[in-house]
Amino acid sequence: MLRAMAKADLRDVLGTIRLPTLLLYGQDDQRSPLAVVKEFHDRMPDSELVVIPGAGHICNMEAPAEFNAHVRRFLRSLVSGKA
Repeated sequence: MLRAMAKADLRDVLGTIRLPTLLLYGQDDQRSPLAVVKEFHDRMPDSELVVIPGAGHICNMEAPAEFNAHVRRFLRSLVSGKA
């Protein structure tokens, strides 16, 4: 099942996501190119892309304070209706 999901191309589904979505990306990510997350962002109408400098693929562990600050800000924006 893991292999099937890894090989699945679900990009066409991205445009159907109609919820505010935060995409957090580590600037030094070697596993997923920035072009991939930019494509996700472009295809998801209500998405916000944040690139975290100096972090890689596991940006939540490599830059936890900045990662958490972005998540908190995003969630607060949903509560206040500013997303």
